[in-house]
Amino acid sequence: MDDLIKMGRTGFSRIPDHRELEKGNIQYSMEDCLSTAYSMFSLKDPTVAAYREAYPNREENLKRIYGIERVPKETSMRETLDGLDYNHLQEEFKSFLAVLSEKGVLESRLVLGNYLLFSSDGTGHYCSGKVSCKHCLTKELSNGVIQYHHRLLAAVNAHPSKKEVFQLMFVQLLMQMVA
Repeated sequence: MDDLIKMGRTGFSRIPDHRELEKGNIQYSMEDCLSTAYSMFSLKDPTVAAYREAYPNREENLKRIYGIERVPKETSMRETLDGLDYNHLQEEFKSFLAVLSEKGVLESRLVLGNYLLFSSDGTGHYCSGKVSCKHCLTKELSNGVIQYHHRLLAAVNAHPSKKEVFQLMFVQLLMQMVA
């Protein structure tokens, strides 16, 4: 698993940094922001604040396993992730899944004969009545207020007798859903 995490970090280094194009103040590397987000997901920390609070006790392991040099603050993390083109991340998942397949990990997770089980879920991961970006969806509320939001559809591989869950794919929804 450590090798797959390191592979993810290497993939994160190939993702173009949109902040350079926006001439923003870059305090944390793209790799640290993405590795922190990935480790938060893996460790199931509910917020950046909770993650940062637990960091001193985990620092050595997080540096060794995830390669994190500096943990971004919440605003930096949000600004980095909000402007990210998620298609670049999806490309990295393809190579991650290829390694899992090559090493027989996915084969070991087959259920009911010969099926790979996956679960999908949609979620909203940003919502504001004031702040928006070029990727935002919009919704007009009954009172006429425009709400900006992001939605994500994710699919993960789950196995009833294994605790690990592997991200298979995700799609950021960029157009309005038709009712």
